[in-house]
Amino acid sequence: MRIKIINEKLSNYNDEYKVQGMNYDMVVVDDNNERTAVNIEDVELIPETDIDKLIVSYSDILKVKLNNYISAALYAALIEGIEGETNSRLDSLEVLKDEYKISKRGVWDKRLVLVVNNSIPLDVTIIGEKYADKFSITFKEINLNDFIEGCFENIKHIKREIEEKEKSVDRYKHMLNDVLKNSVASENNSKNKLVSGM
Repeated sequence: MRIKIINEKLSNYNDEYKVQGMNYDMVVVDDNNERTAVNIEDVELIPETDIDKLIVSYSDILKVKLNNYISAALYAALIEGIEGETNSRLDSLEVLKDEYKISKRGVWDKRLVLVVNNSIPLDVTIIGEKYADKFSITFKEINLNDFIEGCFENIKHIKREIEEKEKSVDRYKHMLNDVLKNSVASENNSKNKLVSGM
């Protein structure tokens, strides 16, 4: 895949680059031996292979991470599988869960929870081997009640995590204030001692 910079406000407007990596909102290119990230909205994607053409047509598929050792051919297999499972074109895709494990033998598995076309929740399990272009993909439609329950459970979990993070932020702020206050007080005491000792 190549890209062309189409944002006139950027200094490298109209320049073309070979893509080193990409996801749903960013493209990484090699610019004079330096890896640079560019917003995907600022570029035109120029496909060079059949898989590139597929990614351009189904850009939401980039929301699925290609972890280490996973071939881009997974995107083609996933698109074909999703469209076969849902009997409809893949127009939009949301990824609610994307988990990945790899064994010492080089076999990896990926667990996804997807929402296809804003209406069909799917549980997807993928098994593959390092760099291989063939995958075992299992699709399971998620019952609406299970999906609703799972969403509420995850919302609660995320809210708890946010509360914990906010407590950590408050602790850091409190300690920073204390250290700064005590440092200033200590500095003033030292100056007073110097003045009184003269």
